[in-house]
Amino acid sequence: MRYSLEQWIPQYWDISLQGVRKCIGAYIRELIQFSRLAEFKEGGDRIIYCNLPVHPAAVYANKVAGGDRIHISQPDFLLISVIRVLFGKTELMQGKDFSCLNKNGQHCGKNRMRINAQCEGIIAAPTVEWNWGMLCNEGPKTDEYMKCLNMESEGHSVVTIMPHDVKMGVREALDDKRVAYLSERIAFAQKEISGYTGIVVNQQHILKAEELYQEYVSKLEEMTRLIYEADPQPVSCNEFTLFSSIQHTPFDTGWTYFLEAIDVFLEELRERIRRKQGRLPAGAPKFACFFTPYCIPWVGQVFESQGINIAYDMYFATSSIQKQWEDDSDIYRIMAKQWLSHPSSVNSGDEANMVIRILNEKPVDGVLYGFFSFDCWIEGMHKTTIQIIEESTEIPHYYLEGNFWNDATFTKEDRLSRIQNISYHTRIRQMVRADYGKK
Repeated sequence: MRYSLEQWIPQYWDISLQGVRKCIGAYIRELIQFSRLAEFKEGGDRIIYCNLPVHPAAVYANKVAGGDRIHISQPDFLLISVIRVLFGKTELMQGKDFSCLNKNGQHCGKNRMRINAQCEGIIAAPTVEWNWGMLCNEGPKTDEYMKCLNMESEGHSVVTIMPHDVKMGVREALDDKRVAYLSERIAFAQKEISGYTGIVVNQQHILKAEELYQEYVSKLEEMTRLIYEADPQPVSCNEFTLFSSIQHTPFDTGWTYFLEAIDVFLEELRERIRRKQGRLPAGAPKFACFFTPYCIPWVGQVFESQGINIAYDMYFATSSIQKQWEDDSDIYRIMAKQWLSHPSSVNSGDEANMVIRILNEKPVDGVLYGFFSFDCWIEGMHKTTIQIIEESTEIPHYYLEGNFWNDATFTKEDRLSRIQNISYHTRIRQMVRADYGKK
């Protein structure tokens, strides 16, 4: 705690901002709640785990329906978000390894942490695990692997998954058969979950959860807009990623504390914008990033040291796209359409078109990809979409090899020259554009 408070957090996050401190507090509050799950289980309560990412409203609806009899958690993401991100500790990923998923084999650090934490007795076995294999299929595979190791003998596993079997470029949220299939899979999974927990979840519970979730999404959209439009940029990418990274995460303590934190943060942003207070001088280049690697906070910091702001994450810049489906009468279809309106959840052509729309609405000087070489789905999509997006937008796209969850196999020094080259190219391009115009 002392190391985190005095060295780690101040090094990477601006804790002069009350909103940032409240956000950190909300994460820690959830971890404290998580630490009591074994106690709750002994008292007869039901525990639902899920993996990253999920549709939070679908999982949180169980909490709305069950109240104190149900507890929900995303244990691997929560442990990483606090132990790894906020305390700078990596032992559960790269210390004593029970998982046999060697880091050099490019396995997901989040899944390695989940297995190791359960072997260490940190994670209580759940009543049921709702595993969404929609973005990464290693989550359901990890469930099966843990059962083979007799690590979750008390827990049941429910999987929501759909094949990536549409033609490139199909807009999946408008494909009625695809929407119907996914909505049916979510509804079927919920029925299975209720069978294990004994808690019936109806449409009113899901609507309440969706309402709370959309309140958070709306605030996230406003935060993204304020930071992007401000010149100079008032905060670094490390601050806004703390708030945005929970977009696919339900919490047992709910969204209340995060909503309070983001409200305070928004007011602090507006005040800094009024004072024209920025991290870098006005006119500094702005980048978008697929998903700023907040587990490796030195990445954003090094770009900033080279005079480049990371202004927003494309992974979280889609709230306006998702909101257009709110008029559908079936709540499961709404969730299916929202999911299929998110980049990386769809075919590469659909993803490319979404990202092109985002970049046309929020133009930047460059886009940063990378840090997902361990993920066969995301990484493969990136390799096929970057060229399409770059040709359409004429915005340079850069690839920085790394691991989102863990920097055990590379260091800041390893990547410094690459970041310096990207920064140099960006400054030269900015000068040319200033002298000769866009052409």
